[in-house]
Amino acid sequence: MPAFRFRLQTVLDRRVQARNSAEAALIEKRLILATERCKLKNLIEQEQSIGLQIAEVRRKFMVRAQSKSTPIDCLAGYLCGLQQDLSDTRDAVRQQHKAVEDAQTQMREAESYLAKCSRGAETLKRYRERLWDQFVRTLAQKETIDEDESAIVAHLKRSRGL
Repeated sequence: MPAFRFRLQTVLDRRVQARNSAEAALIEKRLILATERCKLKNLIEQEQSIGLQIAEVRRKFMVRAQSKSTPIDCLAGYLCGLQQDLSDTRDAVRQQHKAVEDAQTQMREAESYLAKCSRGAETLKRYRERLWDQFVRTLAQKETIDEDESAIVAHLKRSRGL
């Protein structure tokens, strides 16, 4: 009995392997995106916290300026430092937004590559299944022909023997 052999099996194996590596890459890109989003969230929270600190220092600054009880030089220096921190944090937030956008772009590219690899592998799998079905039909036809020939030979032997 002849054995079924799919001649493109090595190509199919490579495409399946490419799809599996594309899936792993996509998972990695999703993790990177989640990390970048988490960093962005933390930076935004830090920016808001510094904004609240600045508002509190300004309120204290105004109270002390009106009462003229304590020197306000130390508060002014602290306020300038907080404003610099706020400026630096805003820059970091902008950079992190860019990092998140880049991570999203890389994830979309990984998704499209995975789709491409999956289509290639699925196409070859369907082709292999069609060839297998054709192989099975051909075997069934050959078997039917062999049975018919055997039946004819047996019939001729019986008819001659009578």
